Amino acid sequence: MRRVRQIDRHPPSLPTRQRRGRDAAARRQFQDGLHRRFRALKLWFVMRHFGYRKVCGIIRQHIGWAKELAAEIAAHPKLEVAAPVLMSLVCFRHRDGDGATRRVMERVNESGVAFLSGNVLDGRQVARIAIGNIRTTREDVWTTWEAVRRAAEEA
Repeated sequence: MRRVRQIDRHPPSLPTRQRRGRDAAARRQFQDGLHRRFRALKLWFVMRHFGYRKVCGIIRQHIGWAKELAAEIAAHPKLEVAAPVLMSLVCFRHRDGDGATRRVMERVNESGVAFLSGNVLDGRQVARIAIGNIRTTREDVWTTWEAVRRAAEEA
């Protein structure tokens, strides 16, 4: 019975057998909480389908592309990299300020080439490019860069 108490879950949203007058434990008490999704399930399916080595290779490839993209952004006269590229997320901003950064995001998003998300980093607006879809190609990354470059020139 001690082990039952260790894994027992009693969320107030679900009635237990004890609350209904029985002493037997309900089966749901022997599993992870029902109120939270199994977040790793998607990753588990991807790993089962592609294999560990393939997934690791794709992640390494995405990180490499992100670093190449960050180098292009850093070399552009109107753009700057806003944070170190540690994984496959590139944060950048327009040198002319928050308004110009927002205009770059709006133009790229309206073009339909890619979707840039925004955030505030150290009190300044940044645009974010996340390379993470398993079907993303190098061509997709460079098409996105061309859209960002054109938008930065117009902003």
